[in-house]
Amino acid sequence: MAREAILAFDVGTSSVKAAAVDVKNGELVAYKSTSYPLLFPQAGYIEIDPDTLWDALVSSFAQVHKETEGVCEFIGICFSWFSNCLILADKDMKPLTNILQFEDARAAGDTFEYFKKKDPNGYCKEHNLPPISMFLAPRGEALKTLWFKQNRPDIFEKARYMFDNQQFVLSRLGVEPAQDDSLSYQKLVEDVRKREWSADLLDLYEIPHDLCKERIVGCTEIVGEVDHIGEVKFPKKIPVIIGAHDEICGTFGTGCLPEKKGSIANIMGTSDTMCFFSDYTNREEFPSSGYLPVRTPFGRYNVYGHGYTMTGAALEWYAKQYFPGEGRGVFGRLFGEARFDAKGSVQFVPGFNRNKVGMRGITLKTTPMDIITALAEGITYECHYSMQRNDGMMFDECGVHIDRIVVSGGGSQSDSFLQLRADIMGLPIQRTDSPHACSIGVAVIAATSLGVYGSFGQAADAIVRLGVTFEPNGQLHDAYMAKEPAYKEFRDVINPEVRH
Repeated sequence: MAREAILAFDVGTSSVKAAAVDVKNGELVAYKSTSYPLLFPQAGYIEIDPDTLWDALVSSFAQVHKETEGVCEFIGICFSWFSNCLILADKDMKPLTNILQFEDARAAGDTFEYFKKKDPNGYCKEHNLPPISMFLAPRGEALKTLWFKQNRPDIFEKARYMFDNQQFVLSRLGVEPAQDDSLSYQKLVEDVRKREWSADLLDLYEIPHDLCKERIVGCTEIVGEVDHIGEVKFPKKIPVIIGAHDEICGTFGTGCLPEKKGSIANIMGTSDTMCFFSDYTNREEFPSSGYLPVRTPFGRYNVYGHGYTMTGAALEWYAKQYFPGEGRGVFGRLFGEARFDAKGSVQFVPGFNRNKVGMRGITLKTTPMDIITALAEGITYECHYSMQRNDGMMFDECGVHIDRIVVSGGGSQSDSFLQLRADIMGLPIQRTDSPHACSIGVAVIAATSLGVYGSFGQAADAIVRLGVTFEPNGQLHDAYMAKEPAYKEFRDVINPEVRH
């Protein structure tokens, strides 16, 4: 008998991963990742070709199908999505633009200055709307749409849809291009209390109301059925579940649900993100902490996520410089040989996300191993700082007490890297059996949607599998904390705008 499985897609900022996840025990029966390039057409612009993303999705699925034909019966298709991206589409839902990434800064200049002069939060108060995050605004879809209106009217006048990657992929699948509510309010034109697009906010951004007309739904919503993807046909139609923001899927995939008190998820991928559930709702405060909320299917609970954004990218930079041609497998060897004993003299501030990187303590005897040790320590200090924002006030205000960190992602596969994390954090670090937390979390959502399990908690208990725990070494923790002030002083010289 074929194994019942979820076809889980993790649509990320640099690749699409497809996985066949056994709905009974969470085993990844097959997995394929297909990468695509980020495009930098000019300074400050960061884009993805939507056709390239779609081709990567089809390619990843074709390989998974090949490996599971006759082995698995897919009972549902579901997704994890990256957020805060924009595609303007025409009346036929065909893209008029590339996918503008969250970090794309084209709207952060004159358009943002124009917007600020409108006193947006005064406007929101006048119209009885929640305040707008001035951190998210220049990166959000709404202001980027206004940028097109101001700077590319030839494109804007043809636009009939203000899509993101979720709606683009769903439209290509031929199902309803709805918007799940973990992504909808990040467009900043939703009245989050009513869960509907706000005419007042669309007017504030000078966006025609009909650009946002799709339904806002929960992450378990079935938005249609498909009988094929690309050239591959299914024996019967399969329901498509819309899925959720990648931080929600990753947190589900570590089993760190609201009832699991004391646990925080750490997804170690291209970004190194800490995520936790809380019913904290003071939206005016979250930007100062660095933790941004994502709405979840648990009613009053949000997932709060924050972290160091360049872990995977920083490590890949190192490998390309010192070990070209060896690929990602080189990290297993390097971390296995590294001595994380708090005795190194090299300090490495990995501020790649701000183009502010620094090293000191270099001598004629410094080796590539000394540098990878310092880089790993610097990355881990940065993650430690993400838990110390506002002297830990964020966790206190959210009522979160942390007893352990559950990790997943590519970086979690190194025992020595995780032991270093436990030693610096001073907390137990538990690794998931699968490094693909988002794919596992997608299966949790889909299995709940399809009624295989009666709740997210029951689905997570069955599908999420946890592995080894790394306990902190008290002496090494003290040694790293003794070195921390010197690292922080150097860090504040390199990146003075992120002092805390």
